[in-house]
Amino acid sequence: MSRLAGYGTRLGAWLIDWVITGVISAIVLVPIHAIHRTNAIVFNGAQSTHMVRFSVTPQGILLSALIVIIYGTAFIGSARGQTIGMMAVGAKAVDAASAGTIGHARALGRAAFEYVLIFLLIIPWVVDMLFPLWDQRRQTLHDKITNTVVIKV
Repeated sequence: MSRLAGYGTRLGAWLIDWVITGVISAIVLVPIHAIHRTNAIVFNGAQSTHMVRFSVTPQGILLSALIVIIYGTAFIGSARGQTIGMMAVGAKAVDAASAGTIGHARALGRAAFEYVLIFLLIIPWVVDMLFPLWDQRRQTLHDKITNTVVIKV
């Protein structure tokens, strides 16, 4: 099997994918009014500050999660086994035993499990994302559940 991808490689791919899915989510959520902008003036003694805040509706949060899950499933489940971020950093998700592609069903399980951890509270997801730092096979928990590893290509 090829070399396992290091944490920096995985983090770089995740950051690129996060930006891509964030842009896609914004393109989808803004027209359907799932993102709200509020203006506020905060008074602090003799001074006032104008603040702009953005919030996402619960439906927008679910739709955004769905976009990320579909993105990961479509790309990692493909014959290539890579998201755009993984392509950029030269990494690929493969079966831990055979180094073969994992298919869309396992890619869906991998992405869905990651989001289950986010919804359980943010701490399990943080542990999942940091797990490759101390794991011998550099796997996240969602890799372990689906028996996958991320390798350098």
